[in-house]
Amino acid sequence: MTTLILALALAQTKTVTFSHPCASSAVVLEALGKELGVQMRPSGSVMKDFIIVRFDQVPVEEAMKRLADGINATWTQSNGVNYLTRTALQENNEKRDAKAAAAKLIQDWLDKRKVEGQITIESSTKLIEDVLPTLKSNAGNNFDWQTYEKQRELEKGGPLSRYLTRLLKEIGAQSLADIEEGERVQYVADPTPKQRRLPDGEAFKQFTVENTIFKEALNRTGALDRLSAEGGMYSSLIHPYGEFYRETTRSVLTVHKRRNNYSVQFEVVGNGSVQENIQPDREKPEGMPKELLEQKGDYVPTEMESELGNVAKVIFGGRGDSIPVSAAAVGVLSDPVTNEPLSMFGSKWLIDSTRAMGKNLVGVMSDDCYLAGMFIVSQGKMGFGQFWTFLPEMGTGYNVKIEDKWLTLYPKGPMEVRENRLDREDWKRAISRGAPGRLATLEELASFAALSDDEMAVMIATLPAVFMGHGISMDELARDGNMQALRLFGRLTALQQKAARNGGAEMLLSRLPAGALRAVDGLVNEHNARIGPDRAVIGWGEPRQVYASGTESDPLQLLPRGYPPASVVRVYAMKRDVVHQQRDTGYGRSEGVLPDTIAQQMAYAEVWPESYQYMLPLFTMSSAEQLFIEFEFSNVGFMYHRMQVDFLPKDAVYKPLKDLPTGVRAEIEAALKKYREQYKNARGGGG
Repeated sequence: MTTLILALALAQTKTVTFSHPCASSAVVLEALGKELGVQMRPSGSVMKDFIIVRFDQVPVEEAMKRLADGINATWTQSNGVNYLTRTALQENNEKRDAKAAAAKLIQDWLDKRKVEGQITIESSTKLIEDVLPTLKSNAGNNFDWQTYEKQRELEKGGPLSRYLTRLLKEIGAQSLADIEEGERVQYVADPTPKQRRLPDGEAFKQFTVENTIFKEALNRTGALDRLSAEGGMYSSLIHPYGEFYRETTRSVLTVHKRRNNYSVQFEVVGNGSVQENIQPDREKPEGMPKELLEQKGDYVPTEMESELGNVAKVIFGGRGDSIPVSAAAVGVLSDPVTNEPLSMFGSKWLIDSTRAMGKNLVGVMSDDCYLAGMFIVSQGKMGFGQFWTFLPEMGTGYNVKIEDKWLTLYPKGPMEVRENRLDREDWKRAISRGAPGRLATLEELASFAALSDDEMAVMIATLPAVFMGHGISMDELARDGNMQALRLFGRLTALQQKAARNGGAEMLLSRLPAGALRAVDGLVNEHNARIGPDRAVIGWGEPRQVYASGTESDPLQLLPRGYPPASVVRVYAMKRDVVHQQRDTGYGRSEGVLPDTIAQQMAYAEVWPESYQYMLPLFTMSSAEQLFIEFEFSNVGFMYHRMQVDFLPKDAVYKPLKDLPTGVRAEIEAALKKYREQYKNARGGGG
């Protein structure tokens, strides 16, 4: 530590009063150095930190020591420049602490999963009969969390979930904790050098017995017949357990580590799949000092913050109209290196909060923390205590320490926070391509989405669309792998994107850039994808659509050893006109759909008005960009993904059906007649 050297260099400066909202360590240290009259720079991994400080008449040496200790760093000096760096020992200690915390998290999760003994006909029957009354028809695709949680009890008590728990216990918490951030590990019976061996011990033997017992209980209670008759939207939670396949080489356990969250998916051929997430419990602000949660006083956003808070409402609110944004706000969003828009909310809030408490502040923050602050500011005036209550839910969680007149914040997963940081220079290049009122292109949105593999990009990638003039939303991007598709397109070369526009680009998976291949992995493995043996060309402009002749299978079943040699991806990008039907949801917009789909929704709403009461009989037309991605896995099958980005101008006017263009109106009316006939007896027939 060279605080003594700094103190000698600043002999004439006894105390320092300095405050800086969250920004890159280089920006903060440069500003602090100017205040003190010395050169200060970050070095090593500290360069990836975004820090926030507040010093109020603090002795210089104490301020420098608190800053270094607060972010787990050390001061060094070279050629008259004071560097804030992280030593090899400090970084190794971070890794050690992260592994220990992960192992404890997993072990605690396993300890809560009670699988002692063996299930019986009686216990299985009781479990099934307790859940059967909650099964609902999926009319209107209604979702009820209480019903969902109730039926999750059945899944957790079934043999497949119990088998998964026993497998994870045999693998061990420490072995799972050794999985690196972003790493996807597959366990199979006959592993390749890149895979790990799936345990085939007592857990497997118990599963074969329990599976037979549970199947008998399902038959006794009539659960399978009930599900078949009602088609409940939760029916996937109860797998129709058939005869257990003994080819255990077809069973795959995949564990994916993402930001202190272990996503676990287990496939057993013939017996369905089960998924779990092992993650910290963030429902309570555990470890947060009580005086912060009870802090009095309100934070009132500035005019600029309120305006950008309205942007946050669109981003976080699901589907939404684009909104007018001032030139000043666009300047903030499009110059993140200077203005650091993500920090305008949460960090200013933190500084005001610590000022109200008479505390000094040192902290390292993550990008998503400030997105949370952005959302909170969008709600208007709120108490300081509410923000502190919300903070533990962000990212990997935070360690918060109050000592004397100091408050320090440090993420529980500091390495993950640094790895998932969005590059501000890339952000500036991507977002600055647009201008207020001009519709973005698919290439621009894809470029923006490709800035990060972190799910936070799902939210951030909506920013250009919001201020460029159309209302693409987080909800739309997050659906069914759309963000991964957008990332994949954004990571293609300019020539490949041009080829996608001109009839389609075809590429070997083995020759894709690493970043694009990560997007492929996400698209194939993480979004309920299915692989079918056939493909067929259909109408309305789609180049290909996959229809399975026979059985579709999950990727983990058919690709237990990764992608076969010669597997290819084909990418198509095209424009089309679509219809939007207005929604009475506070945002007033729906995704663009085809005339046939519009007609089906209208006919359905006439029969089930309680399910579609938010759909208004008003429409508008806009352009849309469609992205088609097809995978062909050699000697395995095909997989297909389609996403659509709708470009709805700010001045879009919704009109009655009669005022739509003649051709579109005729299509809707013809299809409406067909669907009315199809649904006319739906209520009477048990619908």
